[in-house]
Amino acid sequence: MKSPCAARRIRISVLPLLLIPGLLLGACSSESVSEEEPIPEPLHFAAIGYGQHGPLKDTLEVVIRDQETWAAWQDSLRPVAPFLSVDFSQAMVLLVALPQITSGYAVTFLSLDRMDSTIVAEYLVEIPAEDCLTAAAESVPFQAVLTHPTDLPIRFKRVEEEYRCTFGPRRRGAS
Repeated sequence: MKSPCAARRIRISVLPLLLIPGLLLGACSSESVSEEEPIPEPLHFAAIGYGQHGPLKDTLEVVIRDQETWAAWQDSLRPVAPFLSVDFSQAMVLLVALPQITSGYAVTFLSLDRMDSTIVAEYLVEIPAEDCLTAAAESVPFQAVLTHPTDLPIRFKRVEEEYRCTFGPRRRGAS
């Protein structure tokens, strides 16, 4: 037969075991989606050209809805390969260009989302870290994408990410 102290210890140690499932169930309750935060609706987009050269001096985030405007930008930018053709009755172009004083930068569109009555075009700027050897020459990394035409306002969202060019510390004595 157990002593009263031993029985009390058993009851006390069982109490947390009975409370844990209740705490876990409470922590797993479903969160309601806030009505203030719109749920993004992903939109289709496709790259039509990118490059590193052009005569720009200022950052450019532009929506192009007609052939005449696009022709002017096409003539001023030098893509790696010729821009793909665009049918402006079926599409519009988003263009981002970022003039830099050194090489090593890149621009890439990440997503295009409809957020209620606005479209958010998110793009990534890849920035070389201090361990990268870059040329001290002006560059204009850019990318152009096409998407379905819309009259909704478009907001560009810039995301920056630094990349490293070496892995770990340099080894001494390496030639």
